[in-house]
Amino acid sequence: MKSLRRIAAAAVLCLPAAPALAQGGGGVSSLPFFLQPMDPGRAALGGAYSARSGDAASIFVNPASGWNARSEMFLAHTEFEEGLRVEAVALSVPADFGGSFSFGAGYAHLGTLQGLDESGNAAGADVAFGATVVKVGYGRPAGERFAWGVGAEYLNQAIAGVSASAFAASLGALYRGEKLDISAAADHLGSRFHAEGASQELPASMRAGLRLHAIRNFEVLGEISRSGSDPSVAAGGLEWRPAPLLALRAGYHREISGADPRSGICAGLGVGLGAWTADYGLSQEPGLRPVHRFGLRLALDHLRETP
Repeated sequence: MKSLRRIAAAAVLCLPAAPALAQGGGGVSSLPFFLQPMDPGRAALGGAYSARSGDAASIFVNPASGWNARSEMFLAHTEFEEGLRVEAVALSVPADFGGSFSFGAGYAHLGTLQGLDESGNAAGADVAFGATVVKVGYGRPAGERFAWGVGAEYLNQAIAGVSASAFAASLGALYRGEKLDISAAADHLGSRFHAEGASQELPASMRAGLRLHAIRNFEVLGEISRSGSDPSVAAGGLEWRPAPLLALRAGYHREISGADPRSGICAGLGVGLGAWTADYGLSQEPGLRPVHRFGLRLALDHLRETP
């Protein structure tokens, strides 16, 4: 029994990412799903998303981007390869004294993983896997052009009844220009995972992005990110709104370091109806099955204003 728990502890700290988790800097870091864009709209832009602001899903990428978030609820579902699914929920609430609070949670679950013995051979028994992230943040404007944000997060991953957990911090900044926004953000800062007496450093995530909105109803986004020891990733995306309630998106991302750089294309759309907005994002890595993401937003302030 002690041998099994030691194996589970090593696995829970060092579980490799599935290939489908490459977008956003998955690689072989612990808890790779936490590095994924929870928002289908941002994922459809290739992962260039930290410079966008004003919505509840900002809590997952840049706490400063939520500085002007309205009262909104966000729900999302993502399906990866090999049966891995990720569910997410977020809520943003404007503060009476300025800025906005955001709350978010994500859960990744896989029915079973193949059990292994100490030599890495199949042990015959399958084991359950799950991972959770809970985040809270506050974003606030600083003058006419700048905004800042701070956040706290709880991370947990469990395999075969053995779990690793950690608390960490998030920081973010955003410059808001007339035609260009620039962002910087960092997640998973300042802690280590602990399981059964072992520990491992969190894969800190750093990103810098921009958003060009010089043309009406048209945006260009770009970003460079790095997560833990994974290769750096460059991403770019386009969003066009041909109608007030319709958004069309496309993006591309590519690793810019590493011996065998990977790349992928993304696309998606958003459709609004009253207080509701539905988003869909599709990501494709070479040689892998597509990743489908679905999301719903509910503008709570819109509901209050409706007679």
